[in-house]
Amino acid sequence: NNIGYKHLEDFFESVCEIGLELKDKGYRGLWSIINFGIEAGASQPHPHGQAGNKSMMWGFDDDKEVNAINYVFNRTKRDPFLDYMEIIRNTPHFIWENNKIFILSPFAPQVSDQVDIILKDPIKNVTELCGNGNSEYERGVIIDSILGVFHALYQKRDVRDLNVIIHQSDFYQNNSPYRMHFHIMPRKYKMGGLEVGYKFYVVSVNPEVTAKAVREHYSS
Repeated sequence: NNIGYKHLEDFFESVCEIGLELKDKGYRGLWSIINFGIEAGASQPHPHGQAGNKSMMWGFDDDKEVNAINYVFNRTKRDPFLDYMEIIRNTPHFIWENNKIFILSPFAPQVSDQVDIILKDPIKNVTELCGNGNSEYERGVIIDSILGVFHALYQKRDVRDLNVIIHQSDFYQNNSPYRMHFHIMPRKYKMGGLEVGYKFYVVSVNPEVTAKAVREHYSS
């Protein structure tokens, strides 16, 4: 609850610089996460971020998403992200939106009280948020949105430990409609054999409950 704008601003500035460095060195992409607390698998008790280059071997979740999004787009010529937001907008899973971001509680979360943030502009990875001009405004909107979700989950759902997973495409995905988005994943509940062994996620909180709580926070 004590995380402020400056903390996340510094994080995004550093991730932008790391992304540009990796891109210049010829790596295919960047992974990045934020860890909050021991329950989030963090080795440090204070919030911190981590970033690194993607290995040449595909297998990251965002790699799988890129392939799925491209498959649908190539077959239908429709942007699956736009279709998804349009569907969610008329359901209890919708939380908040403006001209830049869309916030929701997914209908099939991996963890209880999960909240997702999708960028409306087709920004594919953090390197497109670097520099001045509109990218600075984009970063500001993202920071405010993530900060609002942090505080809402803490105040309304007693979330104290969490991971933020930044999903993004490789540095060179020119024809893909894939766009950056953020999975904010609380770690109030332990994972067990179903999650670890079979990738079946046991969620004990209806996502509509999460959406209602965070939506009320944004409306207050």
